Amino acid sequence: MTCSMRSSPKANNNQCDIPRGRVLSFLIILGCFMATFYFWQSQILHTSLPDLLKQMKNESYFPHYNGFYAGKIAGDNILELYYHFLLTFLVVTLFVHGILSIKNKWKLPASPLYIVTVVGLAGLFLMTGLQQVRRREAWDKEAFLFEDKTVEQKNLLVFGQLYAFSRICQQALPGRHQAELITDLDLGKEPFMFAHRILAYYLYPKLSIRFQNNHPKDCLILFYKTNPLSAIPADYRILMATEDQNYILAIRKVSAR
Repeated sequence: MTCSMRSSPKANNNQCDIPRGRVLSFLIILGCFMATFYFWQSQILHTSLPDLLKQMKNESYFPHYNGFYAGKIAGDNILELYYHFLLTFLVVTLFVHGILSIKNKWKLPASPLYIVTVVGLAGLFLMTGLQQVRRREAWDKEAFLFEDKTVEQKNLLVFGQLYAFSRICQQALPGRHQAELITDLDLGKEPFMFAHRILAYYLYPKLSIRFQNNHPKDCLILFYKTNPLSAIPADYRILMATEDQNYILAIRKVSAR
């Protein structure tokens, strides 16, 4: 930057000092940020920078969740850590801003609130960028995994043994039946609630295991039941079972055709 020859020497010095003051302000703000970041990385999160970025990417997007599900880093919600970091950075900036104003009668051109806002937006863009990288990776993985697959093959890849068991039951049962689901799992909590929904969806209409089903039952589905064979009444026979006995279909003998 050149200085105007028509200006007074004092004005020239002020104009020439503007870029230098901005550079110095930038270095001071950068120092505050690096000090805050190092404190969080080493003392709170106890992780390296590459590992932290990897965790931020992996915990920022979950393709099989509806809505925005925020992951965790070091056991804490990623968004909670983000806001706490900004709060710590604001405290550090206010402290440095106050020291410079008192000791040297000079302060940063930008207010602490403005500085934290800019840094916060930059961090938000960083998190969004990492999320898009994660989205792209998930897209590429699923595109490769499901390429040239039939619908049944895709369902088998996604739902595994849940889908395979339901399809075998559909093929093994003649007509329509009502079943009682016997399990040691808490179907009111995830991921067991989801498993029940998958079984109910793919077993229907041949076999109904819906909640609040008051129709007479002629089948049993034993799903992750401890000692499942002892839970089968004498008037039932096993129609099919997996090798690990986590999935068993039993039908009442009098109703078998």
